[in-house]
Amino acid sequence: MPRDHYVAQTYLGHFVDPGGMLHIYRKTDGKYWRSGPKGVCHEWDGDIIPDFLKNERMLGDYRAIFEPRWNDAVTDLENHCCDSAVKMAISGYWANLLVCTPAWTRVGIKMYDYSAMHRLRAEDVLRTEAGKPDPKLKEMLRAFDSGRYRIETKPEAVRASAATTLLDFAWALYNSHWTIIRNDTEVGFLTSDNPVAFNDPGAWREGQPGLPRYLTLSRRLCLYGALDPTGPRDKPDFTQSPRGDIQWRSASAHGVERVNRAVAECAEEIVISSSKSADVQNLVAECARYRVDTEFIEIRQPDGFLLGSHTRVREPALPR
Repeated sequence: MPRDHYVAQTYLGHFVDPGGMLHIYRKTDGKYWRSGPKGVCHEWDGDIIPDFLKNERMLGDYRAIFEPRWNDAVTDLENHCCDSAVKMAISGYWANLLVCTPAWTRVGIKMYDYSAMHRLRAEDVLRTEAGKPDPKLKEMLRAFDSGRYRIETKPEAVRASAATTLLDFAWALYNSHWTIIRNDTEVGFLTSDNPVAFNDPGAWREGQPGLPRYLTLSRRLCLYGALDPTGPRDKPDFTQSPRGDIQWRSASAHGVERVNRAVAECAEEIVISSSKSADVQNLVAECARYRVDTEFIEIRQPDGFLLGSHTRVREPALPR
């Protein structure tokens, strides 16, 4: 079985030190070590999703389209060029990092499990209110509540669902507004095993806009953008010019600190730096219990329920 990288070696290569090594900090125990890009962020046969897709190599085929274009696209951004070809290459792989990491598989499992239980409980409430309670359904819920049974979504089902949406996510990112942030401070940007990071948006509120996210591209370069909930819903067509605006900014020391804290909080298990640093070690220790999470919003309607989810990054982490 091959070791397939869910975070590509081409991406990680932009965070190596002059000797070609990454500096790794583990959240669970604070361990530090060095590794080449080949040694981290991989899973056995990770490009294959059996049983749930007609083409079980769909994810690997998708990655093979965009990974080879990554280095040239990052070089172009470093040279202040962001044309449609660059935006397509970055968007395509950004989408993979957005939804196809182990962190988001974990969150997806939680969402599927919760949704399945919510449907059962909602049906029970509505049937009872209509005067037509279902004894078998009530017995089933009692069995779940007693712990005799539980709903358990298969990880491969979540990964398959994510793989089928990659082009739609890439299209949305291609058309979103981008801020490209240059870092000329003494402190480099970090990355992780879950590279698309965000600041916790706080409790859910009505009318909340799309969640802005960071994607560090190298120790000197970072993207900042949001998936617009009102963005394009048409079929992806990358021959069209992107619709979003491009802004170029320089990061202050405080701005770099804010990005790096988001990266450390959103990391699933490891934070990656291009140098050994006591400051990074301390940051990872401060963020050790933070993970990407989701909370659910249930709103009762006259004829049923509305269920929504809200992405968070917070402490404490869910049981692992």
